[in-house]
Amino acid sequence: MTHNMRTQVISNKAVVGFFIGTIILALFPFYSSAATAKLTNKSVDLSCMQDAVSTREDGIAAAFTTFNEDVEEALAARKTALVAAWGIEDKVERSKAIKTAWADWKTAKKAAHTELKAERKQVWADFKTTAKTTCRITLPKEEGLEKDSSGSISL
Repeated sequence: MTHNMRTQVISNKAVVGFFIGTIILALFPFYSSAATAKLTNKSVDLSCMQDAVSTREDGIAAAFTTFNEDVEEALAARKTALVAAWGIEDKVERSKAIKTAWADWKTAKKAAHTELKAERKQVWADFKTTAKTTCRITLPKEEGLEKDSSGSISL
């Protein structure tokens, strides 16, 4: 094969490669938009999503109300127990009563937090299920449950 023939073959391969690359790049946006259309062009029942969001928000509010009531009850019990403990004249018994009052408070507070987190998680799970199965939509990432690794209360 001569030098000109080799150059011609390389040149032909480059042209074919260029055209194949161009076709792939031209079809990529079409394929990408077709794939997106499968997700977004579904028949979404907007009133269904409105009801689902309303139910979710009402559930979160109810869980938070229950949490507040549980904490208020625990605070009242702590107050009663501490006031009674400080009325005990025996130092050893008073110390035991104070420790018990604080331990009971910590247990009640922890239980209230645990219950709130469980209720919140269930409300969000129900919302996701409703959105997916009943409303027929894949939720955007903004409509997701926040991670709660810090121990704070995420609603």
